[in-house]
Amino acid sequence: MVELQPPTHGPQPLEQLEVFADGRKCNTCGYIVRTDERIQRHCRLQYGWINPWKRGPKREDRQRAGLALSRPWTESVHCQRFFTHGRRQEYFEVQAPRGSSEAPEQVATKWEQARLQLT
Repeated sequence: MVELQPPTHGPQPLEQLEVFADGRKCNTCGYIVRTDERIQRHCRLQYGWINPWKRGPKREDRQRAGLALSRPWTESVHCQRFFTHGRRQEYFEVQAPRGSSEAPEQVATKWEQARLQLT
């Protein structure tokens, strides 16, 4: 039996599958998830990462001051997955769909600005 291997090297999206633009990709191993909690957990368990920005008032002060947050992952990664249930639900990176007008960094920046206005 041949084992299914997700595509590598960021191919064009498969039109039959939904494309997600909110992936978070580990800079070390390429593991992709779609939530901050899952990527933080992965980095903490696999590599011993400790979040330098703890919760609390100092965190808000750093955000207002515009200080950068160094993370061991990349945000706004376009991704897809073959299966939504059961085993092998992993995501794989794809190129931005054609017709996508904004670069992922621009979209991420707009979301970050909106989030900061709400907090």
